[in-house]
Amino acid sequence: MIHLEHLNLVVKNIPNSLKFYQAALPHWSMRGGDRRQWSGKPRNWVHFGDDYQYLSLNDNGENENRDLTGHQVGLANFAFVTHDLKNVMARLALAGFTSEKGDIENKSRQNLYYLDPDGQVIDIKWDLSEGNTSNSLNLSHTYQTAGQYQVSLTVTDNEGAQAGTAISVNLTDLDALPVADFSYSKSGLQVSFINNLLMMLISQTPFGHLAMDKWR
Repeated sequence: MIHLEHLNLVVKNIPNSLKFYQAALPHWSMRGGDRRQWSGKPRNWVHFGDDYQYLSLNDNGENENRDLTGHQVGLANFAFVTHDLKNVMARLALAGFTSEKGDIENKSRQNLYYLDPDGQVIDIKWDLSEGNTSNSLNLSHTYQTAGQYQVSLTVTDNEGAQAGTAISVNLTDLDALPVADFSYSKSGLQVSFINNLLMMLISQTPFGHLAMDKWR
């Protein structure tokens, strides 16, 4: 005989996830927990369940949950069977959770679906300056002129929570004409010449290099 012992879930906030599962499964309890390293990163973990099954919740989550309306590889959902679905729905509603979809009135098979308590990103907005915006997950953009641009990213989850970040991008015009500049020092009849442009390129720019310099 084989049965499912546990599911290992990576979350961002263990108390938020526990609040949901404690409301849904009041007969389960905490079975243990600790703080350890996982692949070089510290994480807290707890086991929540009974003598037969449990959930392992770990708070080393990064990035966002997979889009449940999309087709990415990964866990889509897992299900529990109950003989009193309306009572479960009432407990979750009292804890502040509402279902995303389901059919509570179907006499042959009642079901409800709830999203991860951490939330699911449903909106992405890039502001690239110059009036350019995008809703793509990742993107590339060609600016018309060199300069400094403020680029921001804002994400919104299904519960309306938002997070954002911004950075300043400094672009150099790679098509600009080269500039010749040098200085010199002398000692008697001996003169030493220094190519100032070459020294500046070595110390400042990662974009290109001087193809040829010629002294006459």
